[in-house]
Amino acid sequence: MRFSSITMRRKLPWKSSAARLTMLWLGMGFTQRCRSGGLVTEKGCRRLVVRDFASSDNEFDGLACYQTADSRFTGLDLRRNKSAGISTDQDFDHNTISHVRMFNNGSHGIFMRNSSHNSFQHLQVKSNGRAAIFVDPVDKRRHTGSVGNHFTTVVVAACGGPGFQVNATSCKKQHAAPFSAGEQHRRCAGGHASPGAAGGCGGKRQRREGRFRLNDECAPPIM
Repeated sequence: MRFSSITMRRKLPWKSSAARLTMLWLGMGFTQRCRSGGLVTEKGCRRLVVRDFASSDNEFDGLACYQTADSRFTGLDLRRNKSAGISTDQDFDHNTISHVRMFNNGSHGIFMRNSSHNSFQHLQVKSNGRAAIFVDPVDKRRHTGSVGNHFTTVVVAACGGPGFQVNATSCKKQHAAPFSAGEQHRRCAGGHASPGAAGGCGGKRQRREGRFRLNDECAPPIM
């Protein structure tokens, strides 16, 4: 049972030919104090357009996306949610998220698993409880690693964990540039090997500043 303010879903089988035709536009929305997520997209959503949406003080995430593809989310303001600002946890592929503010959320700014080939642009991620951006497979299953995501023009400050944490080597080709960590390096200094601006292994400067963290082993650079 869900107690989300807004839930979008496709009743036809995920990845069916009919599901590919789905289109829906949501603009100028606001949700607050929901018992689940503020906005949830799931079960085969495609070609959604969400603009100028704000969500705060929810029990879980501000925006949660599952089985969602080819969609655009822009102009989001996600604050003080008890979990993440944005959570993408299953088959979130080929989407664009842009011009987003994620402030004072309880866990991560972005929590990402099994999500690939997405574009994140113009993000402000500040004062969240854990890592600003956290990328991981589902329960350490390598085939669910997130691959080929691009993060462009990201500002991170005062989060409780690393600015950018890639938590497994199966999450390859994460591209992040330009990425401004502000004072975030004070919290991350001395961490594991770090991906550089193009998503590969960083040099001494990146490791010292702690702008990114890659747990376990350093993933191969984008070629």
